[in-house]
Amino acid sequence: MLRKLSTLAIASLTTACLSDPGIPEMEQQEQALSLNAKDKSATERVKDAFRGFLNQGVVGARVKRVGGSVSVSLNDQHVFDPASALKVAHFTYALGTEFGLLNAPFAFTYPQDPQNPNVPTPCPDNTWLANTNDVNTSIANGLNMMMQNSDNRVTRAFEDRYTRANLNDMMSAIGMPNSELRQYIGCGYDNGQRNRTTARDLTRLYERVAAGAILPVAQRAAFFNITTQNLPNRVRQVIVQEAAKLGKGDPFVNDFTSKTSLHSKGGSYNICPQFGGCGNTYEYVRSQAGILTLPIKPECNDGPKKVLFAPPTAERHIAFARYITALQIPCTPQGTNEPLNAAEARCPLSKAANDAMNAAEVEMFRSEIREAIMTFEAPCTPAPTPPGRGRAPRTPPGPTAPPPGIDPDEIDFDGDSRGDIEDHDLVVQDQLTQKAANQRRLTVSRRAVNLGHHRLAPARERKRITKLPELFGATHEDTGERLPGG
Repeated sequence: MLRKLSTLAIASLTTACLSDPGIPEMEQQEQALSLNAKDKSATERVKDAFRGFLNQGVVGARVKRVGGSVSVSLNDQHVFDPASALKVAHFTYALGTEFGLLNAPFAFTYPQDPQNPNVPTPCPDNTWLANTNDVNTSIANGLNMMMQNSDNRVTRAFEDRYTRANLNDMMSAIGMPNSELRQYIGCGYDNGQRNRTTARDLTRLYERVAAGAILPVAQRAAFFNITTQNLPNRVRQVIVQEAAKLGKGDPFVNDFTSKTSLHSKGGSYNICPQFGGCGNTYEYVRSQAGILTLPIKPECNDGPKKVLFAPPTAERHIAFARYITALQIPCTPQGTNEPLNAAEARCPLSKAANDAMNAAEVEMFRSEIREAIMTFEAPCTPAPTPPGRGRAPRTPPGPTAPPPGIDPDEIDFDGDSRGDIEDHDLVVQDQLTQKAANQRRLTVSRRAVNLGHHRLAPARERKRITKLPELFGATHEDTGERLPGG
């Protein structure tokens, strides 16, 4: 079903981004970010994880702290087709334009193969479009099927509903200049066309969602809820390893891990090569992009009220992407009912590629996990003395410059020449602040208050700094689609 959205509906998603003067300069700003020695070593560790594939196929990765600096940059501007990882564009557009209709029954229709109605991942065929093959459901269920089950039939229906042109316009508006939908996801090289994006574009979308620059609070909560994945055991092991280096045992590790979450969409193709046709060789594509959320220690206060401006724990959000593409595997692809270990046993190169993707995930997160754990080693910063409490009031100093490697314009999303979120690590809850203020009858300055080396945003800005919601109902890790024989 083709749904023609009004110009107003489309504008409701993109106006904020189109009016944001920071977007045109973002590419230059990010190019100018300098990577320090620690960050270079993180990139080198990811490169080492991909070492066996540097001369065959193309590998890449990008890791960027939301509102902060880049820690991993490897071929992050290489243009490639990420398979199902690009479904995040359809997902973002749906939340931005039809959020009020998500749970309306039978508001969404998708086609299915009448011969294989329960198979979600083949290339959608035009012959399925007869009304007798339609399935009616809610938009919310469709989004879950697309993002959790990687259903290509549903993805095609969303693309037809919103139109490819509108989806491409949205990606351009939010700062993804090298991304373009050219054909339905799941169809590989059909008609000689491939979809396009870069690791940089994918991380930018996730970063802007996490920073509140694209979607309002409720839509952003739905975005992260639906994209929640199980935290891989290999990432848990990194937490164990890095905590042990700082002398922290199981109680800390268990608490830290319980507050760590992964929100992502992956993609995969096993398809016939673009040139040469099908045979005993197929092209291997794997990708994943998303947000890793880590707990960190917030600024804390001395005195009977230990927490005045910050909750007991804060969060740090890490945007990331990694991929292997254009890798020629001299085997036939994994069969529909063939176990993965059996396919890897007869095709060692595919196993080596899978292992490299997993190893890259471990190393791209290691530095960020270590730094998050280290925040719990830092001492508390004394709170400013409230006026009228027997001591001279403390005059708050003016805002200080952001840490090295962070461009203030990078986080000035509303273009008001003021960093909206100068410290994404400090998560401020207005309700907690207001409750404490009422109980103690304090008059809290609405301007910047120094909490160590950053400023606390004024109340007007704090309303835009929103902690990501508690997310429940983790889903399986996406494996994308397999297209044996193209």
